Amino acid sequence: MTARPRPLALALSLALAGVGLAAGCRDAPPKSSPRKSPAGTPGSTPGGSPGATAKTPVDPGAAQDKAAPAVEISVPPDPGPPPAPPAPTRSFTCAEATVIGGDGRAPSSREAPADGARLPESPPFPWRGVSAGEDALYVTSGYELRRVVDAGGAPVLHRVAGENQAQTGAVRFRAGVPCAEARFSGLGKPALLSDGSVVVPDISSNAVVRVVHPDDAERCYVHYVSGTSDDMAQRSDENRPPKQIPAEGLVGTRFPNPGNGDGDYRQARHNQPTLTAVIRDRIYVLEHDYQHRSGRLLRRIELAPDSGRARAVTTVARFDDVDSAFGLSALGPRVYVAVVEDDHGVVYELDPDTGARREVIRGDKAAWSSPKHRPLLLAGLSPCGGFLCTWAGHRVFAVNPRSGALIAIAGAGNKSERGGDFTTFTSSYELRAATPALAAELPLHSGAAATRGFLVGLAYDDDDDELWLSAETRRSPYLVRITGCAPAR
Repeated sequence: MTARPRPLALALSLALAGVGLAAGCRDAPPKSSPRKSPAGTPGSTPGGSPGATAKTPVDPGAAQDKAAPAVEISVPPDPGPPPAPPAPTRSFTCAEATVIGGDGRAPSSREAPADGARLPESPPFPWRGVSAGEDALYVTSGYELRRVVDAGGAPVLHRVAGENQAQTGAVRFRAGVPCAEARFSGLGKPALLSDGSVVVPDISSNAVVRVVHPDDAERCYVHYVSGTSDDMAQRSDENRPPKQIPAEGLVGTRFPNPGNGDGDYRQARHNQPTLTAVIRDRIYVLEHDYQHRSGRLLRRIELAPDSGRARAVTTVARFDDVDSAFGLSALGPRVYVAVVEDDHGVVYELDPDTGARREVIRGDKAAWSSPKHRPLLLAGLSPCGGFLCTWAGHRVFAVNPRSGALIAIAGAGNKSERGGDFTTFTSSYELRAATPALAAELPLHSGAAATRGFLVGLAYDDDDDELWLSAETRRSPYLVRITGCAPAR
């Protein structure tokens, strides 16, 4: 791999040093040149030529007032077939791990860190889904989409869309508006399209939305894609009209319009969509089966070029009687899903068109280094240099997608006394120190995480050989940067 400057990685290292701390198949668009931040708008880029007047963006998928200016429909062009993933080698290793965001020890707060807060931030950000993009790491909380960028030699956390609603008393869902006016009620894992836009599910609103120009505060806009929106039609299998989003947003309603119906954006329904992945700008969503509580569905969304909304939402595959399903990713031309079935951790490879599947691995608790007396959890899934990375038993594993062989690459396993729940960092663990990857502590409070529909987020940056992990302890969420992650050369 050809070496190149690593601005975000360097910024993180400088930030840690500056406070005197101890040292010791990514869903992403094609690479482009780095962007500069305009004066007064950190981390954003103005549209058009220098000196151009920014226009208020308009949702092309919604009905427009006659006086509204005409807008160009922004749908990413077909990027062509995805490149075949590199053949995995027999080995994959990581070097060091450092807690970059939050700390897992400070109590959770109903307040959110300020826009532009430097990492590590205070109060802690409710880290949830992560996705590595060009010069930025996109992250979600329940209410916000943010991005970690390099600004003046330091990593900062910029708000992209949404606003913290933990203290409002009534949570609102609203899209079809500029990013600053958008509101979310329970975001899941984001993914990136080839034009740099971000697609993200709102679990609590049964909706999928798309954020265009996420690096430009003036042009940033949130579009409805499918599910709950401002323009829905009653389906033949529904006994009442759907609850549509008024102009001011839908307030205080959880899981509106549930279902798994296929169709275009007016007919399609979602049920707690949680995870997304992208292949050739077709969006794949993992969600709950409305008819069977223990089932999950893989759905495919194709965007319409004339509206930017869903032209077709199709059910690709069903997973019956799963204990949990917290992993979805794309690697080359295939989709991968991680589930737990009958106390076995299973990674499936699926044809994204037909839904035909094969088992990559089906391992018991011993295979995943999980205690016999604790429930098995498999969470997070990301392409990693030809491998698939996932979390289990407080470790990160690299999975060979061809043979199913497992390699532990980070995490020291369960560090609790007497083999109990490992839900918080030990008192002697140095969070900000660069710790050998296999000695890193990766605690998880699964009870709190499960209630929000999310366990572990994983994202791999193959340009910087870095793996990002988000999780939540008994106290609060945290974000880990694991460096030097690469297959054997």
